[in-house]
Amino acid sequence: MMRLLPWPGSRKKSAQLPLYISDRGHGEASFAAPLRITNVTAYGFALKARRHKLQAFIDQQLNAASDGELRYSAVEVPCDRDASFMFHCYNDARHCTPEPEIIGHMPDREAAFLIPVWQHRRGSLLPQLRVWIPYLFIDVSEGLVTGREVWGYRKSFAKIELPTGPANASYLSCEPILFKKFAPDTAGQWGKIIQVRGTSRNGQVQPVWTEYQHMARELIERIGLDSGLAKVADELFNLYLSKHPLPVINLKQFRDAVDSSRACYQALVSSPCEIIDWKGGHFLDGDYEIEIATCDSHQIVNDLGLADQVGPDSTLIKPLYGFWCDMGFRTLAGSIEWQAT
Repeated sequence: MMRLLPWPGSRKKSAQLPLYISDRGHGEASFAAPLRITNVTAYGFALKARRHKLQAFIDQQLNAASDGELRYSAVEVPCDRDASFMFHCYNDARHCTPEPEIIGHMPDREAAFLIPVWQHRRGSLLPQLRVWIPYLFIDVSEGLVTGREVWGYRKSFAKIELPTGPANASYLSCEPILFKKFAPDTAGQWGKIIQVRGTSRNGQVQPVWTEYQHMARELIERIGLDSGLAKVADELFNLYLSKHPLPVINLKQFRDAVDSSRACYQALVSSPCEIIDWKGGHFLDGDYEIEIATCDSHQIVNDLGLADQVGPDSTLIKPLYGFWCDMGFRTLAGSIEWQAT
C-alpha cells in the first residue's frame, strides 16, 4: 500500500512578487482568490480507461514540463494493470463570487474530466495524490480567465446543457467550438463534443450521503474492480478529502510574445478546492451512455484511453455508474510544485 505525504505548503513567498495591478471597476476579467462557489448541483459518471493510453497523454502534457523533477502516473487498478479510472463531471453553480473583492455574484456551468494521478518527486519514495483536469469547459468568460490565469486550469468556453435536478437527469451536453479536421479551410463551428443520455428508473433523489468522505468511499468501492481498490479508497479519500482540500494539479503556462512556440511562464501548480457546504447526494439510478464526438480539436477518447477504437463520427461509452450531489466549495490559494527558470 502506498503511503501518502502530508499536504505541502506554498513554495513561493508573496513578498517576492510585484503587486498585481487590479482592473477592478474597469472591466475586470480575472478575479482575486479565493472564490466561493455555492448552491451547486454536481453530476458525475465513473469511467474506466486504458492506463497505457492515459499515461501517454500524462507524459505528453505533464511529465514533459519539469525535466524529471516531478513525474505523474495514472492510478493503477490492482486487478488489471492496464486499467485506470476517472470521472466525467458537470457543475451547475448558481452563486459564484470572489471573497477578497466586493463585486457581486453570478452563476456558471462547467463540464470536466477529473483524473486521479500520483505525483512522484525526484529523490522521494513517497508519492502524493493529485487530481488532473485536462479537459474543462465553462460557460462564463470570467470563470474561464480566472481559472487559467490564477491556477492554470485548461478551461475553454462552451454551451452546457444540464437538467433541472437529479430527478430528471436524462440529458447533459457540452458544446464548444470544434474543428473537425485541422486544415486551412476548416471553419470552426459550435458542436456537441459530449452528450450524456440516461433512462431514469425513478431512483433515489433524496440525499443519502451525509458526509463528503462517505460519498467518496462509495464511489470508489462501487467501481467493483477489486477488493484491494476499496482499501486504496479508504486511504486516499479519507486522508485527502475528509481532512484536506482536494489537491488539483495544473500546468500553468503562457505563450511568449516574441516566440509563441515558447512559454514565457511555465509552472506545475497545485490548486486546492475545499468543500464548505455539503448537503448530500446519491447514485443516479438508470442506464446511461456517453457519446463523444470525433474531431481533431478535441481528441478526448484517444487522449484519455476511453475506448480501444475511436468511431469515425463519435464514440459511445458506457459509464460504470452515475451520481449527483448538492454542495458548495472554495477554490483556495495554490502552491508552486515546480517552476521553470
